[in-house]
Amino acid sequence: MTFYVFFYILLLTKEEMGVKRKDIIKKLAEAGFTFAEGANHTKAYDRQGVYRTAIGRHTEINERTVKNIEKQTGVKLH
Repeated sequence: MTFYVFFYILLLTKEEMGVKRKDIIKKLAEAGFTFAEGANHTKAYDRQGVYRTAIGRHTEINERTVKNIEKQTGVKLH
């Protein structure tokens, strides 16, 4: 029974993990954003060259951070 509980929690965690970083970069690039690599984050600039947000170097970006990036950039990411 313990295995099933663990497996269920694992499935819930995977569903709530977020969005892949490469997908965020791709969608922002399609919207006309440019990028500069910082020490720990990728900085995103809009078409006018105005800094809009930073994207961490994690494989998966959690949902709360994705929502903040959407607010800062105005681009729907999922």
